[in-house]
Amino acid sequence: MKLYSKILIFLTSITGVTWLGAYIARLFVTYSFFVPPTLNLRPEFQNTNLTGVFVNLIPLVNLTTVAFLGFIILFGLTLLVTRPNLRKNGWLFISLATVIITAPFEIYSIVTFDSAYFTAGISGQFDSSLLLNNLIKRLDKLSGFPVIQICCYGAIIFMAIYKPLVKNEFTDEN
Repeated sequence: MKLYSKILIFLTSITGVTWLGAYIARLFVTYSFFVPPTLNLRPEFQNTNLTGVFVNLIPLVNLTTVAFLGFIILFGLTLLVTRPNLRKNGWLFISLATVIITAPFEIYSIVTFDSAYFTAGISGQFDSSLLLNNLIKRLDKLSGFPVIQICCYGAIIFMAIYKPLVKNEFTDEN
C-alpha cells in the first residue's frame, strides 16, 4: 500500500473518531438542558439568559459539523484512491453502506438546524431564543436517530479493528 493511501486512511480515521467523540459530547450537553421524558427546559435554565450556555455549545456544534463534512470527503477520497475490493472485505462493504445510509440524514440536520450555529459562531452575535428553538426542533425531528448513528459508527470502528467477514481464497492442493 502506498504512503498517500496510508495517510488518507489515517486522516479519515482521525476525522471520523473526532466527529464521533464530539457528537457524543454534544448529545450529552444538549440533553442536559431538558427534563428527561420531555423537551421542557430544566428549572435552572428557565427565566435566565442562555447566552453563556450557547457560547459553550456553538464550538461543539461547529466541530461536529466540520469533522463530519471532513470525514465524508476523506472517506470518499480514500475509497477512490485505494479502490478496495468490497466483495472480499465484507466489513468495508457494511461500513460503506452505513455511511451512505446515514450521511444524508446528518447532512440534512447540518443544513437545516446546525447552519444557524455556524453563522452564530462566525459572527459572534446570536439570539439565544432562536438557537434554543432550533435545538428543540432538531431534537424533535431527529428523535432517536443520533443514538442509532452513534451505535452504527461504533460498529464501524469495531469492524475496522477486527475486520470480520473477510473472504479468504483457499487453494486446492492435491
